[in-house]
Amino acid sequence: MSDVMTVEQAAEYLQCNPETLRRAAQKGQIPAARIGRRWRFRKSALDRWLGESPTDEEEAQEEALPGLAEADFRRAARRARITAWREAEAQRRTEETARGGEGSDG
Repeated sequence: MSDVMTVEQAAEYLQCNPETLRRAAQKGQIPAARIGRRWRFRKSALDRWLGESPTDEEEAQEEALPGLAEADFRRAARRARITAWREAEAQRRTEETARGGEGSDG
C-alpha cells in the first residue's frame, strides 16, 4: 500500500467508517490533506497521530505487563486511542439520533 491513502483506504486501515474519517478530517481532528474535493491521508502521519496522546500511552502502559516490548506498547497505545475515538463517535451518533428522533415526533 502506498503511503498516501484515500478516505476508503485510510478508514479500512483505521477500522472505522469512511464518513467518520471525513468528518474528523474536516474538523482538523486527524492529519489529512484536501486535494480538490477529495481527502488524502499519509499512513506515516496517521501512525504518528495514533501514538501522540500521552494519556492513551499511559493507560496502555498501566495495562502492560512488565518487560513489554516497545512495539507491543505502541500497539497497545494505538488500540487504546482507536477505541476512545470509536466510543466518542458512537456517542456522537447516539446524540445525533436522539436529536433526530425528537424533531420527528413533534
